Amino acid sequence: MKVLFIHHYFVTPEEGGAIRSYHMALALQKAGHEVIVFTAHNQRFYKKEIIHGIEVHYLPVYYDNRLGFWRRCYAFCKFLFLACWKALYIKNCTHCYASSSPLTVGLIALFLKKVKKIPYLFEVMDLWPESPIQMGFIKNRWLKKILYWIEKKSYQGATRIIAASPGMKAGILNKTPEKEVILIPNFADTTFFYPIPPSDQLLKKFKITNQFVISYTGSLGISNDVNYIINAATYANEYHPNQFYFLIAGKGAHHEWAKQRTQERQLTNIQFVEHVNKETIREIYAVAHANLVSFLKIPILETNSPNKFFDGLAAGKLTIITIEGWIKDLCEKYKCGIYAPAYEQLFEKLLPFIQDPLHLDAYSRNARLLAEKEFKQELLLDRFLNCFKKT
Repeated sequence: MKVLFIHHYFVTPEEGGAIRSYHMALALQKAGHEVIVFTAHNQRFYKKEIIHGIEVHYLPVYYDNRLGFWRRCYAFCKFLFLACWKALYIKNCTHCYASSSPLTVGLIALFLKKVKKIPYLFEVMDLWPESPIQMGFIKNRWLKKILYWIEKKSYQGATRIIAASPGMKAGILNKTPEKEVILIPNFADTTFFYPIPPSDQLLKKFKITNQFVISYTGSLGISNDVNYIINAATYANEYHPNQFYFLIAGKGAHHEWAKQRTQERQLTNIQFVEHVNKETIREIYAVAHANLVSFLKIPILETNSPNKFFDGLAAGKLTIITIEGWIKDLCEKYKCGIYAPAYEQLFEKLLPFIQDPLHLDAYSRNARLLAEKEFKQELLLDRFLNCFKKT
């Protein structure tokens, strides 16, 4: 096969961030297939690179999640037109794999199917446009109709659809019940992330003495309820001084706001870790006792499949979840996490783990076992490759 893999946010492990697409493309390449990736970068020029045998085309489309809604739309549309134009010059492709969001990636796949007769698989990483609509970003009724039309057409034109969570799968089947939808959640990289005892060197590096360390690794965007983290640290600083420490590693629209609010409140129990890559995340998990996964309390966000959750499981970390949904259900079923929707509840729920280290160890072991049983990278990549065998 010759697969055209389209993902706006394709990154490598060296760059850090969500590297699901990198592992999928690499799995195809290792299986003997030719892989061409279309992605975007924040440069003003086009470039092509060969990365571990994968041909990656970087299209000049500036994007930052601090951009406003209409500037984001412009970036998505620019990527759509550049990708369609570039695809006309790619010969002999047999398959297309289009990963959304943004939803406009579906239009690229539909264009290729119409013009070049290339069948496509459509991956849904967020339920668009329902997600931005529920968050209040899209209010115009005509724009809603257009986006719902794109969503439906993208689903209908796909050979099969890949969903990143059970909630996403249910949402897709509600729109197109006749389609085959395959569940492939985000991966737990159990080879790279694993339980590591904190060394004196790492404790010194992150300036940790004898506190209970809560990590947050991931986007600091609008949907991530960054205010929960700041309020939790403020509450801990006032009512549990010198007992809790927050390690924050991530970028996003609320990153600078969070740092400013930390300074205004003179919080000494938060550290923002800069220049983060995958190795740094592993070091953070080594010194952390618990891993925080926070989102705004909006129903559509309960379907999310956040990378930080699966990385934390692989590292054997107790998970703190702040919203309802399938992740909360997993934490309760496998006894590997706690549900704390209000930051005032958090420290009361953490008390048993502080008082009894064996209790924390049990939850940590359960987290690692869940990662290996349900979300191991090799297991889910095999499921991904099987999607093409059926085509």
